[in-house]
Amino acid sequence: MSDRFGRRRVVVIGPALFGAAWLAAAHAADPVQLAAARVAMGVGGALIMPSALSILITVFDEREHRKALTAWSAVAMVGLVGGPVLRGGKEAGAPGPAGPTGATTRELATPTHS
Repeated sequence: MSDRFGRRRVVVIGPALFGAAWLAAAHAADPVQLAAARVAMGVGGALIMPSALSILITVFDEREHRKALTAWSAVAMVGLVGGPVLRGGKEAGAPGPAGPTGATTRELATPTHS
């Protein structure tokens, strides 16, 4: 994939896979489907990181590479540290954000038995 259009397709694959897997996880009917969707989300997320770096190198000139990479690294670290911390708060009982139906993440994760 050395041509221009081949590289563009590779940059789009990660976000597209992540988004499709996120939708699949949101609509999973059982734990196996959820686990498979989460694996696909991990693969998509892993493809996003190098794509983002290649975009930074392409968009910014050599004088600005250091600043751009520093900003990108700082945002990535906030997400890396903040994600588990926020998720831990949700698991501890703190209310999560409301979903499209108005139910919180905690309410959606709680099984109901008829």
